[in-house]
Amino acid sequence: APTEDDRLMVEFLKYMNIPFSIIMTKADKLSNNQQQKHLTQLKKTFTLTGDTEIILFSAVNKLNQTYVVDKILSMI
Repeated sequence: APTEDDRLMVEFLKYMNIPFSIIMTKADKLSNNQQQKHLTQLKKTFTLTGDTEIILFSAVNKLNQTYVVDKILSMI
């Protein structure tokens, strides 16, 4: 579940019109059903627009590892 710090950071980024993505780590610990529930919860908690991407990530099984690295590199 998102922390208060997560909420503050998302509100700050939105207020400053800074593009961002949310990386949901440890996706390997959740079933597909649980992943979908968490995605829905994040979208509701942060009232995200279509521009904000939520990326499931797992270092253990390398889920979206290359994609996340490429995304970060494209932003710097």
